[in-house]
Amino acid sequence: ASLDLDADVQLAANWLAGLGLPAPPWAFDLSWLQLQLPTIALSASAIATISAAASLRAQVMAQLGIDLLIPGQANAFARLVATLTARLQASAGIGIGVGLGVWPALAAQLSAIARVEAALSMGLFVSMPSFNLGLWQPFLIQLRAILPMISLSAQLGLNLSANFSADLSAMISAIVRIQMPQVPIGTMSFMASLSASLSAIAQLRLSLGVDPLQVGLPAIRAMISARLRVLARLCLSVMGMNLSGLLALLPSLQVTINPGFATAASISAVMSLNASALASLNWSVPVAASLPVLTIGLPALTLSAQLSAAFGLSASLSPCGAICDAGAIMSASAGLMGGIV
Repeated sequence: ASLDLDADVQLAANWLAGLGLPAPPWAFDLSWLQLQLPTIALSASAIATISAAASLRAQVMAQLGIDLLIPGQANAFARLVATLTARLQASAGIGIGVGLGVWPALAAQLSAIARVEAALSMGLFVSMPSFNLGLWQPFLIQLRAILPMISLSAQLGLNLSANFSADLSAMISAIVRIQMPQVPIGTMSFMASLSASLSAIAQLRLSLGVDPLQVGLPAIRAMISARLRVLARLCLSVMGMNLSGLLALLPSLQVTINPGFATAASISAVMSLNASALASLNWSVPVAASLPVLTIGLPALTLSAQLSAAFGLSASLSPCGAICDAGAIMSASAGLMGGIV
C-alpha cells in the first residue's frame, strides 16, 4: 500500500476519533435536563489525581494481593518497584530498547484502519449522528465531572455518607505518601518504550490473530498492507470514492460529538449519590505529575503485568531466580527487536 493511502487513513481516523466515532447513536432522555445533579468543588486535575491513586490501589490489590493502605504492604510494593526499575536500568544501560517504537507505530496504523472500516460499515459517512449539543453542554460537563467519583468510591470501598470526605482524604493521603525509589530519566523512558511496545504487540496479536514475535515484522507489515487495500475497496463500494475523496468530503459533514458516557445507567448511578458528601470534597490535592507513587509506581505496575503476560517474567517481592533477573528482562527486551533487525 502506498504511503499516501496510509496517510489518508490516518487523517480520516483522527477526524473520527476527535468526534468520539464510530459509536452507536446516543440514546438520551430529554427529562435528564430537568435533573439536579450533585456538584463537586474539586478541580478536574484533583479528581484525576484521586482517581489515579484509587486505580493504583485497586490494581496492586488485584495483581499482587497488596493493600497500599497497610504500611508494611505499601513498603513491599515500593521494594518491588525498586527491584523492577533496577533491572530496567541495567537493560537501558546497554542500549536495549532502541527501535522499540516500531511496534506502537504498527498498532496505531492498524487501529486507524479498523476505525475507518467500522465507520464505513456503520454508514456513518452517509448519515452522521447529530443533536443539539449547545442545549446539552452544561449537563454533560457536570455529569462527566461526577462519573469518576462513582468508580472511585467502588475502588476504595467507601460509602458516600457524611464521613465520605474525611475517609477519602485519609485514604488518598496514605497512598500519595508512599515513597518510591529514585529512577533515572533514561530508565523511565526505557520503561515507557518497553511498556508501549508490549501493549502494541498485545493489540496486534488480538487484531490479527497471530503472535507478532513469532511471525516477525515483515509478516505483520504485509498483513496491515492487505487490510489497507481491503479498506480502499470498501471505501469505493460504500462511498463511490477513494480515501482522498472521502477526506475532501469530511469538512462539509455536520457532525457533533457523541456523548456515549451519558447513559441511563450512569444517570441512575449519579442520582443515587449523596449530594452533601460530594459537596464537602473541597480539600487541596496535588497534581498527579508531582507524585512519585503515581509517576513511577503506576508505570512500573503496568509493565510488571505486561512482562508477566508476555514472557512469564515475575517482579518478585522477594529475592528471585532466573525468571526475574536482569538477564531475563534484557533477553525479553532484545526479543522484541528480533523482527526489526
